[in-house]
Amino acid sequence: MKYHCLFLLMMLLSFRMQAQTSTCASDTLLFRECFGGNILQTNLGLMQQAYDSIDAPRKVLPSYPGFSWRTTSDGSVDYSRMSPSYSRGEATGFNRRICRALKQAYISQHPKGENLDSVKADLVARLERFDTLATTKPLFYADIHGKYKGNIVRYVDDLYEKSMMGNLKRLEYFFHNPRKKLIQKDLGYQFSLSLALYEQWIAQVRNGEAEE
Repeated sequence: MKYHCLFLLMMLLSFRMQAQTSTCASDTLLFRECFGGNILQTNLGLMQQAYDSIDAPRKVLPSYPGFSWRTTSDGSVDYSRMSPSYSRGEATGFNRRICRALKQAYISQHPKGENLDSVKADLVARLERFDTLATTKPLFYADIHGKYKGNIVRYVDDLYEKSMMGNLKRLEYFFHNPRKKLIQKDLGYQFSLSLALYEQWIAQVRNGEAEE
């Protein structure tokens, strides 16, 4: 009886592992189908650099001495009224290197002449298909079914209107106001991070390092 129960337990565990592998394989194929190719995503490594550099001390070039002056009514310089002035060097680091890289990443994601309505409709269709067929889903679906009450169209609209990943004005605002909170709360960043975490989960399940 003891060995019979042990055999049944082993059979159940084997069945559970097979079911997990099958489900994971199915979700993996669906994930590749729905989220492969050119969809709205950001370079998470680059965003991490931006995040880390916001509070980092900036290197400032030394000030350079110069002079300011006034001209007379005939346009000549009034040397008696010259006064010293100093021009402060430009800050280096975040605003120069990272902003340029983020801008380039945005341009590559949004080629000139793209049909935004068509791009958004395609993403909506992908999200709806995965939502309908997948067993396990990325974290951003919690927002879709919570905050957005299942309205995927409105969610995608916000991705392109309120996220610096989909809206150039939002990105440029971040350049002039680099704050960590803007990254943490950015919908596009959360979307890309959720996809990356989901891919990591798939790999762990397939390697037997995590459960479904």
